Amino acid sequence: MSLPEPEPNRYAKPTGRYLFYIWHTMDVPFEQHPNPSTVIITPQFDHLHIYGREMQEEPDEVREGISFGEFFSTACPEGELGTVRTEELTYISREEFSAAYARGWEQKGD
Repeated sequence: MSLPEPEPNRYAKPTGRYLFYIWHTMDVPFEQHPNPSTVIITPQFDHLHIYGREMQEEPDEVREGISFGEFFSTACPEGELGTVRTEELTYISREEFSAAYARGWEQKGD
């Protein structure tokens, strides 16, 4: 039986493993100025639930402790490719990932 998922990413191939982590940025200033010509804007999220599909990397791009994936959330429902430290994530089942997709990436109710 096929489970609902976002369309395949045309730039990367999935490994078949699914990811979950929580992003919390409330303790990071919204706007930072490390030097006069640079401004860093950090979106503010309080425990944003992020779901992902782990993606294959070229052997020369693999970094120890870093996972490459396509990540989805209520802040970015269309998904984006990126990396996350492996220690910050949890591997989840395809069923959990599909259920999150069906909920519109909303946090699971209690």
